[in-house]
Amino acid sequence: MKYEHRFKMSVLTLALALSLGMRCQHSAFAQAPILNRGSVKLTPNNGNRLFNPYHVELKKTWDIALNDPVKLIAIGPVSDAKRSNLLMLIAGTLATDTQRTIRVAHWNDSRFLTDSELSVQSLGVDTLLLGRFHSGGVATPVAIPGKTKPPKQKKVAPSKGQQVLTNAGVYAWAGESLSRLSAVPPDVKLGISQEGRLDQMLVGAGDGTTSYEFINDEIRPSAVEPLDGGGFVMMGIGSQEFNGAQNMTLGVNIRYAQSFWRDRYHWIIGVVKGDAAPTSDSPNATSGDRIVIYTPKFAAREKQFWATKMDEMEEAWRSDPLPGRLLDVRVGDPKNEGKPGVLILTSENKDKDRHLYFFAISKTG
Repeated sequence: MKYEHRFKMSVLTLALALSLGMRCQHSAFAQAPILNRGSVKLTPNNGNRLFNPYHVELKKTWDIALNDPVKLIAIGPVSDAKRSNLLMLIAGTLATDTQRTIRVAHWNDSRFLTDSELSVQSLGVDTLLLGRFHSGGVATPVAIPGKTKPPKQKKVAPSKGQQVLTNAGVYAWAGESLSRLSAVPPDVKLGISQEGRLDQMLVGAGDGTTSYEFINDEIRPSAVEPLDGGGFVMMGIGSQEFNGAQNMTLGVNIRYAQSFWRDRYHWIIGVVKGDAAPTSDSPNATSGDRIVIYTPKFAAREKQFWATKMDEMEEAWRSDPLPGRLLDVRVGDPKNEGKPGVLILTSENKDKDRHLYFFAISKTG
């Protein structure tokens, strides 16, 4: 599926085209106002906030120190469709380690308890996404060019919650642990959540960018259909560096980090880089990063994610500087308190420590 003829100057341009490093010299993406060669400077417009239902302000309500080198996080129902889980993708102690651990946890009124852990091997840039990628049952692994066909998967009972996607495969909750449904195409960085259909995976770069989805229990390229209705793009790689990351700009020194477009919460989230604080494993590391949330201006308040232009967004809220550097940011309700907020994963103390910070909504409209 090629996207360059379907969207013009939308927030999808940023989340899809730039995050994948697209080089669309003659496509609609080349007209995007958020490209480096002509970035739109998004600034608050207080004149339309008075009646804007999507304006939001947040306040930090809790934080937790982590004992493991967590690299990515995700929030959503995995072990139980009625309860959110906190997922963590844990790296090895050395930068060269390729083994990862997927940890599924839940809040028990005092701490996050581990429900299950699964060891996997990382293949390239790490990814962690939650979604309805598969309807449940037996999945046929995707055929990856140059590799032998993997063995058939064991039958898995239909998942109660969402599936977990990493660069090593798609996993569903089966009883008391995660079970692998299928391999995934290489280089998945994003997902598409679209109302009325299974979630899709986005693979590749340039004009060859392709979306994949499960069709009859097999991963295949998605049918070319207009993206409309409810939905948004999900970012699955955090702040990792990759070819094309330098183009993911929302403004001066602000990198795109995440999207969320549900109910009254229509957000594009960016990261404002702090001061340089290089480490041996991360020469581009910073300290004192901030997050910034953009919401639709009043005139664009009824538009869907796919149709909203970046110049129709405005800065609604900006955090104080965070300790260390931001590794990942997700939207959800990790403690099941009744409303979503923003959960931030940071690396601190020269990459020796990890920390979670949760910002709850303190004001809307």
